[in-house]
Amino acid sequence: MRKEMKNKIVAFVGYQRFKCIGEEVAYTEDHRRIRLLIMQSYCPDCGKQFVQRRTKRALKDSHFWCRRCDDCIEQRVCVPATRLKIFSM
Repeated sequence: MRKEMKNKIVAFVGYQRFKCIGEEVAYTEDHRRIRLLIMQSYCPDCGKQFVQRRTKRALKDSHFWCRRCDDCIEQRVCVPATRLKIFSM
């Protein structure tokens, strides 16, 4: 049942879609066990697929999402809000 639930988790940041493709266990600095969701999306600049890890609580906060792949990442540069550019390859 848990596997079915995680496959249905989808988050949208603007027009960019992040889909949950798995989960993993991690430990905090004070040795608490937390569950991380592995979220997959496509880079709006180059179209390359990338993943990032998020807690369920962090899904609600769109301010801290990295919306580009590691090659195209630029700090303080907004991703264009055009649907065509984000979903084209």
